Amino acid sequence: MSMALRPILCLALTASLSAAEPASFWSGNGLLIGAVIAAQAAFIAGLITLLRRQRLAEAARREAEARLRQGSRMDAVGQLAAGVAHDFNNVLTAIIGHADLLGMRLERDSPLLSHVETIAGSAQRAAGTVRNLLVFARGRSNRTRSCEVNRLVQDVVALLQHAIDRRIAIECRLGEDVGSARIGADELQQALINLALNARDAMPEGGRLEITSERIVVQGGEQGLPQGAYVVVAVRDSGQGIAPEHLERVFDPFFTTKPLGKGTGLGLSVVHGAVHAAHGVVRVESQLGKGSVFRLWLPAGSATSSGQIPVQGTIAGLSVLLVDDEPVVLEVVGALLRASGAEVHGFADPAEAGAWFASHAAEVSLALLDGNMPGLTGWQLAVRLHEARPDLRIVALTGAATSDAETAWRAAGVPTILQKPVTRAQLQAVLAEARGAIPEATPLA
Repeated sequence: MSMALRPILCLALTASLSAAEPASFWSGNGLLIGAVIAAQAAFIAGLITLLRRQRLAEAARREAEARLRQGSRMDAVGQLAAGVAHDFNNVLTAIIGHADLLGMRLERDSPLLSHVETIAGSAQRAAGTVRNLLVFARGRSNRTRSCEVNRLVQDVVALLQHAIDRRIAIECRLGEDVGSARIGADELQQALINLALNARDAMPEGGRLEITSERIVVQGGEQGLPQGAYVVVAVRDSGQGIAPEHLERVFDPFFTTKPLGKGTGLGLSVVHGAVHAAHGVVRVESQLGKGSVFRLWLPAGSATSSGQIPVQGTIAGLSVLLVDDEPVVLEVVGALLRASGAEVHGFADPAEAGAWFASHAAEVSLALLDGNMPGLTGWQLAVRLHEARPDLRIVALTGAATSDAETAWRAAGVPTILQKPVTRAQLQAVLAEARGAIPEATPLA
């Protein structure tokens, strides 16, 4: 055999032997095995997915339970805070009321008058702190889109004095007859706190923080605002200032020049959003090394507020039914009403007050009712009084009105709620309104 034919014969022999061998296991069952493996893989993947979903569901359930427990704790804290605030505000009503009565007896040039003003001012600061704690504890938002600006600014300043560096001097200059602005109290409070905290960060070595208020009438086109009255609240600091290239971006969400972890860049955007929602504008001026000033231009509400309504002389001829189970409040509020010229019928027992009113309904010009009283709540008594005399004007006098209590007052036909501690000026405003000197829509609370 020639050498050329040998490779060909070897190939032919190999092919014949291969054809004679039986088919392998894999070649005959490969598709079936592959299908089984794929099914097992799908089953395992599904099982893993199911286990992952179960873990996620369990985590969500635990988170929901934690939130429920936290919510229950906060509800309990809110109820506790409301009870504490009620007691505190009753005491503060007595302090402020007696300071008012003492101030009425002193001559304008008396050296003791400054002490009286200090007592009243300190008590008002304490009342502001109590209100702030209530808002924090209950997470309550003001449903009315209006607030008394000067009183709110004073509350914010009182809160800041406990919350920022003592090296920062806080000054508060409030204009006269500023009145109210058409913005929610919570929104304005949060805006001012955000601006104050930004100012604090701009003064790491200390400085001066000034908050002012004034009422300005804008002619058409000024400040890019429609014609009308505006309340301008300004927050000024003596800090580092803002670079010119950053001024146009300070209200952008997440824009911040602070180091990583020192700020979210949301504070000023929240301020801008709140003011814009109230149909106002924010203006900022700043110089490097000389500080910044933010001005909130807010549409004005009533020109005078409950604490600012000037009542000349006395308002005689009014008969007031006063009901409060706290003796010190009953005494001091009654004295303030009498000092304003009103005739006062005071009761600590609401049931006794209701029985007296049944035979004297025609004589009463105004009813001032406390809310939480034993045996009969203020709103329950209000319903009885209105049944006997539907046209009677009733004002709630409350130490810490919860949302449920406010709803109950409204359902009882009592739209005006005075928050303790009350001042002589607030009570005079109530008397003037009862006499028709002030429009019914004037907010007193």
